Amino acid sequence: MRKISVLIILVLGFNLVEAQNWVSLAGANNGTDGRVLFPDSITGKLFVAGSLKTLDNHSSWVISAWDGLNWDTTYSFGAYDGPITAVSRYQNELYVGGFIIHACNKYCNGFAKWDGNCWDSLNISHNSTIIVDLCIYNNLLYWVGIFDTISNLYSPMIIAWNGNNWIPNGLPHYSANTGGSGLCCVYHNSIYFAGNFSDSLGQLYGFVKFDGTNWSMPSPGFGGLIHSMAVYNDELYMSGNYFVNSPANYIVKWNDTTLSAVGNEFYGEAWHLRVIGDKLFAAGGIDTADGIPIHDNLAVWDGSHWSDFSNDTFNNGVMDVAVYNNELYVVGAFTKINGDSIGGVAKYNGWHLSDHDIKSTKGKLEIFPNPTSDVLNILLELPIPCNNQQINIKVFDVLGRTVIEKSLMCDAFLQTVINIGSLPNESYLLQVITPNKIYNKTFILYE
Repeated sequence: MRKISVLIILVLGFNLVEAQNWVSLAGANNGTDGRVLFPDSITGKLFVAGSLKTLDNHSSWVISAWDGLNWDTTYSFGAYDGPITAVSRYQNELYVGGFIIHACNKYCNGFAKWDGNCWDSLNISHNSTIIVDLCIYNNLLYWVGIFDTISNLYSPMIIAWNGNNWIPNGLPHYSANTGGSGLCCVYHNSIYFAGNFSDSLGQLYGFVKFDGTNWSMPSPGFGGLIHSMAVYNDELYMSGNYFVNSPANYIVKWNDTTLSAVGNEFYGEAWHLRVIGDKLFAAGGIDTADGIPIHDNLAVWDGSHWSDFSNDTFNNGVMDVAVYNNELYVVGAFTKINGDSIGGVAKYNGWHLSDHDIKSTKGKLEIFPNPTSDVLNILLELPIPCNNQQINIKVFDVLGRTVIEKSLMCDAFLQTVINIGSLPNESYLLQVITPNKIYNKTFILYE
């Protein structure tokens, strides 16, 4: 494993921290296009993916990982032939999707899984595949993109993966207009797929819904090229670069009944919507929100109003925003912030999630006692009730192996106990997988 050490420079005559709120990450990205940030609880690293080529003068094709101090280029594809657009962890395996064709000298064409040493093509035949997004729903990993057939299974635009086999579940009776199918998001116990669809009668739809059994198109008269979706305050938010016959806005929200604009106005493309603490962040190439100039391409929605995250000026767009180790990171095509050279990945100095987090206990996983010697109590009040759907509980050891697995049904509150007294004394990761979110906690077992 190659580690690239951070170069620490003591500069006399001026203080970089005082002059710049944003901190560069050790020669990060050298100005190439980063698209996705993925904080990974299993490895404890922040994955950065997109059209990467070099990091700190070392080759790191398409994807790399940051541990808070160093770049780990082990995950490099070995060569560049297309960007990664989505990263997900499913069944303790790391998956990526995108415009990729080759990885580790293997033909993958859109799909790849990390095997512990390199990227695996899944050993499944598929042609002309572009993956745009990944979502976990009903214990399946859904791949969304531009394709018709995967491994000789006809499943247009959408297909599910159970860890070993493909499950065809493509859009029924649809035709794709400009933009096609591109995004997925779990909302109110269904999975939504956003795109630009029309039915057999030519009726335009911006998104479709699948409840595990049936398809429906709940948004007649609405369409557009949608970039991102996120659930915030129990509503489904969508961003795009145009919406047809909908509220005159670049961001809209859906509450299972009504489509409405978000704020008084929002102008500019938001490439990613991320819920951070009790706010909704929009990252992109954003001009104004609620009449306020957005200099840093990060707009923040508090449920009532838009605001600028900072007064800093980026020379190009921000593609994604995420919290890693309680600190705020951004990735994009920018090469300068406030005129200073900062290439593609940056951390905001002085911002910590604990200072901005939600005060409610909903959505907070509690475990006790910790450390423990025999049993572990698990409590979780879900922010969105899962209506008696299955919840999976897993325990991983320090090598990432699953040592305990348990499934149960739950509504709005999870309360259970697992016996761990037979396990060796060491640290473990507890993972609670709900239909809407994955929760993680570490604990220590001792005699």
